[in-house]
Amino acid sequence: MNNEQYAILRLIRSEGIGPIRFYKLVDHYGTAQKVIDNWADVQVRIKSAKLCPEKQVDWELKNAALKKITPLFYDASDYPEQLKDLTDHPPVLMVKGDKSLLYKKSIAIVGARNSSLNGNKLTYLIAKKLGAYEWGTISGLARGIDKSAHEGSLSTGTVAVVAGGVDVIYPEENKKLYDQICEQGIVVSECAVGMTPQAQGFPRRNRLISALSKGVLVVEASLQSGSMITANNALDQGREVFAVPGSPLDPRCRGPNKLIKQGAKLIESAEDILDNLSEFFIGKNSAQTMDLFNQSGGAPSKTSKNVMEKLGGSPVSLDSLAEAANITLRQLLTVLSELELEEKITRHPGGRISLRLQA
Repeated sequence: MNNEQYAILRLIRSEGIGPIRFYKLVDHYGTAQKVIDNWADVQVRIKSAKLCPEKQVDWELKNAALKKITPLFYDASDYPEQLKDLTDHPPVLMVKGDKSLLYKKSIAIVGARNSSLNGNKLTYLIAKKLGAYEWGTISGLARGIDKSAHEGSLSTGTVAVVAGGVDVIYPEENKKLYDQICEQGIVVSECAVGMTPQAQGFPRRNRLISALSKGVLVVEASLQSGSMITANNALDQGREVFAVPGSPLDPRCRGPNKLIKQGAKLIESAEDILDNLSEFFIGKNSAQTMDLFNQSGGAPSKTSKNVMEKLGGSPVSLDSLAEAANITLRQLLTVLSELELEEKITRHPGGRISLRLQA
C-alpha cells in the first residue's frame, strides 16, 4: 500500500465524509493526501468533519491482514469497473475471498428474509442453473432468499455484499455459509473491518448488489422492503429487473407482482433470465428495436452514426455514452447491439465500450 492509498482509507473513514463528499474534496485539492494536509481548511468548510486517527487506520489494516481481508482502492486496476458508474462508488472496498468473481458476469438475487419453502427452493435451483451457464450470483447474505441464492451458487461463483465489516457475521446463524463463501466465493463491503451492521447500512449495501450485477431478480418481497430498494437501484443503474410472480394473498409476493405490473420480466426459471438478457444486450427483437427508434424520433442509421461519433479507442461507460449521444440507455443498448453485430465496437469489463481497433 502506498501513501496515497493510506490517505484514501483514512479520509473515507473520517466522520462526516461519505463517498460523494470524498470525491468532491479530492477533486478540489487534487489527492486524498492533500485533503488531509489541508484539514484545517476542510473543517472550516465542513464543520461536522473529524479526521480519522492514524492509529484507527493502522488497527484496521493490521486486522485486515490477519484475517486475509484485502482493500480494493477506487484508483487501482483491480477495482470493479461497473461500480464506477455510481456517483457514490466506495473509495475503498474490503474483500475476503476470490477477487476474480467480482469481474464475472452475474445476476443479483434478492428477496424476503421470511421466505417460503417454495421460494427458497426456486431460488436455489435458479442460482444453481445460472452457475451451470457460467453466470455468478450476487446477494446480501441475509436469511431466506439471500441464503438460498448463495447456497445454490456456492460451487459456481457467489458474491456476498454485506452491510457491516466483511469479518462480521450477520446474522450469526449464517456462520457456516459465511465460512464457505470465504473459501469458495467472496464477501464484499465498503464498511470498516470489525464494524457491526447498522440499519442505515443496508440500503447503501443494496446499491452495490445491483451495481455489480447485469440484472436483479426479486423472488419474494413485501412492498416496503430492501429488495424493492435494490430493484429500484437496478432501474436507476440501467440494469434489467426480473421478478417471480406469486399469490396476491401472500404479502411476500406483492413486491414482485408490482414490479411485473411496472414492466419487470416475469421469471420462472434461469433460462427465462438468460433469454431476456439476450434480448436486452444482443437485441434479438427487431420489431422492438424499431419501436425504440421510433420513440426517439430518429432513424437507426442516424442514431448509430451519432453514437459512433462519440466513441473512440478508450473505453467509456454506458451512462456517459448515452448522455453524450443524448439518447436513453435503452436506446443506446439497441444501437450497441447493431454495432456489435457489425463488429464496430468492443465491450470491456464493467460494461464499458470503445471503437474496435482495425488491424
